[in-house]
Amino acid sequence: MISNALHVMPHPEKALAEAWRVLKPGGWLFAPTFVWGKSRSARLRLWFMELSGFRVYHVWTAGELMAYLSERGYSIIRHQLLGSSLAPLCCLMARKIPDERTAARQTTVRSAQLDDPKVKEE
Repeated sequence: MISNALHVMPHPEKALAEAWRVLKPGGWLFAPTFVWGKSRSARLRLWFMELSGFRVYHVWTAGELMAYLSERGYSIIRHQLLGSSLAPLCCLMARKIPDERTAARQTTVRSAQLDDPKVKEE
């Protein structure tokens, strides 16, 4: 779970890479993140937040955030926008897409397990 943090990280790709490393193939990532949009009122709110010392590094729309995660190997399963139109929270549920090597290893392990007489099918 990476909660309400991706937009305030200077390098969120590092956090997503670490999540990718520790997640099992098909593992779940929950990443609720504020999305801002491009409206004048959203820009004004961000400006006031930065004046108060709160730094937002990434100003994504929901679509841009989903594309960002997809480009890093996650499959978006579901998303929902919550809150106001000035700064809605985009609640994302995504799964780690196994790369070809991981998928091949899983197939090999499953085949070996099925061939093992000690392993019963459930």
